Amino acid sequence: RTLKANQQQLAAMAEPAAQPLASDATSAPASSTCAQFSAKALAKLWESKAGCDVLVVFSTVEDVGACKAAAAAYAQVQAQQAALPAGSKRPREGGEGAQWPAGAVVVQAHLVVLTARSEMFEKQLLDRPDMEAQHLASVDGAKQRVLVIGVDGAGELEAAQPLLHLMYHQALQQGVREQPELLLQVCRLAEQLQARAC
Repeated sequence: RTLKANQQQLAAMAEPAAQPLASDATSAPASSTCAQFSAKALAKLWESKAGCDVLVVFSTVEDVGACKAAAAAYAQVQAQQAALPAGSKRPREGGEGAQWPAGAVVVQAHLVVLTARSEMFEKQLLDRPDMEAQHLASVDGAKQRVLVIGVDGAGELEAAQPLLHLMYHQALQQGVREQPELLLQVCRLAEQLQARAC
């Protein structure tokens, strides 16, 4: 791929889509729900991580098994801590304290945004909620879905944060456009996740 082609693909993701027709409303609930959020609200969600209900763990393919084992072990610890009496140590959010493999990238996110921006996330979180998923308990006793995404190498791991930033902001992070190699990795990861504009 050329740099221009990569930039065109990412620009297409960042373009706001047309509002769905009334007849399409039931066929694309995730996309239409996401469209109701303003750009400012999405940016605030990304910065604050308020109400995050999904933990996305990116790792190399070789470390996927270790990540799933870490998620399962940590979920057990979280459940034990949640059962402690009031005032005792409470479970921490966002996978903090989990023994993720070195190099793994852990990003807190929101189901409604992920399912609107990615066909793969939609399949995992809505169509097949049991597929490739573990669960962690959050502080208030709710559940955080944990998705482990295996990638080919360190380049895609570096692209994970910029790509999710793009999903929320519909704009590239500052400096990404000036790094052709990183831009290419963002495009490759976007293809793997079947990312789309909404």
